Amino acid sequence: MLAGILGLFLVLRVPAAYLQPGGQDEDYYAVPGLAVLESGFPRLPTLPARNPESVFYQADVALFAEPPLYFYWQALFYAVFPDLYGTGRLASAVAGLAALAALFGIGRSVTGRNDVGLMAAMLLSVSRWFYFGATTARPDQLSGTFGLLAVAALLASRHRHRERWLAVSGICIGCGGLTHFLAITYAVPLGLWAVMNEATWRRRGASFTRITLPAMSVALCWVPFIATYPEPFRKQFHNQFVAGTGDSLLMRLVWPWEALRFQGAGMVQHIGWPQTMLTCGALLFCWAYSWRRRQSDWLGVIGTAGLSSYLLCVCLADDHLGLGYWTVPAGLAYLCAASLPIRMAHWAGRSQWSQGMVVAVVFGGLCLAHLPGCGLRTLIVLWQHRHDVRYHAPQFAQEIMRSIPPDARCSVDAQFLLDFYVSGRPTLNLQSMPKYFLTQEHPFDYMIVSRFGVAEKTAELVDAELIQTLGLRDDPFACYAEIYRPRSRTQALDPKDP
Repeated sequence: MLAGILGLFLVLRVPAAYLQPGGQDEDYYAVPGLAVLESGFPRLPTLPARNPESVFYQADVALFAEPPLYFYWQALFYAVFPDLYGTGRLASAVAGLAALAALFGIGRSVTGRNDVGLMAAMLLSVSRWFYFGATTARPDQLSGTFGLLAVAALLASRHRHRERWLAVSGICIGCGGLTHFLAITYAVPLGLWAVMNEATWRRRGASFTRITLPAMSVALCWVPFIATYPEPFRKQFHNQFVAGTGDSLLMRLVWPWEALRFQGAGMVQHIGWPQTMLTCGALLFCWAYSWRRRQSDWLGVIGTAGLSSYLLCVCLADDHLGLGYWTVPAGLAYLCAASLPIRMAHWAGRSQWSQGMVVAVVFGGLCLAHLPGCGLRTLIVLWQHRHDVRYHAPQFAQEIMRSIPPDARCSVDAQFLLDFYVSGRPTLNLQSMPKYFLTQEHPFDYMIVSRFGVAEKTAELVDAELIQTLGLRDDPFACYAEIYRPRSRTQALDPKDP
């Protein structure tokens, strides 16, 4: 059954991953894996930023805006499969498979049965909570997967080989931290859970040490890399996490309401009310039910989901919506939701047949509620237009490149940047935010604007003329691009950033 769920996930996600153009932030996170294969270090050769206030200051030398483990994981896939956005996404999809398998294991540890974990894995795999992270070339999903593996190991430590499994949980937490800074949002509740499992302060201290030291040891593997490039690390880290952050993290921990409002409203808009109400309602119900019966494993699961959700909102604050970071709290919430058909079956009747019918009807209803937004429509549209190059992003990118001289310097929007970069053409990231990179401060011969640039009116920032359009602008499932040529041969508006 688990293999069938994992197979369905791949069928729903992988074809679209290879056919669609680059998405949000994938121009930043899909390239470093290729750079690992070229030089051994994550870099962004398409972002030669020299603005000392940029998040990507000297990112073409070394990238520290995120920890490096995801990019080495991604490089494994680029070493085997074609250099496309789809391959970068495949790395996240495989991490998603591991997350679903870990959730199944957590369900079996908590309940002693397979059906709860299977239903939870099925619901999570088609949910909006899971969709973004598991289908984009970003580190979010791999970090969340390490979080669920850490939960599974912590639960295993309650039943056998305690010291060994606590250390495994710590290693998973450390790997999560070496993948994304927001691993702290599940590291804290898991550390508290490990401590609260013990009856005496001496044993609590020992458990805290056994889970913390491996986590810190793994995370410190980043230090040699930092020591090799101290200046890019100092600037990128400061600009990412210190400069312009508004209220301090401590203040938001004490007074989190604005962050909770922003993140809650944003996630409801992205997820939709049915899935939001299901996961939140299931958490609250299972908390009340488990509290009355003193079910410690369930309380640990629910507490981890709740506290990690709170810390996510507080850390992300009110200026960055975290779409792909919810694997751990959402996965654990779906474990609670998957337990509802089982609990309802026990209340409904004594016969095995009647209980099975209740489970089938309730679980079937939950699955139907997840059909809107599960990606099925996208898959159908792409299949219907499978012979149309405008719905096949890699081929469409080749069509764009045939319209441009091969030695031309190109400033390329996110949707097709990777395709231009791997072709060997001189490529810059098309970006108009000073915090990241200003393309108009660097000379280029052609500017390729896709849907992101059209929405942000990037072409208006430079003195350029539109010379060609390709694709279908009015169909969001199709590719679209505009090719511009600068009227002046030099685009260098800021002499401080050549």
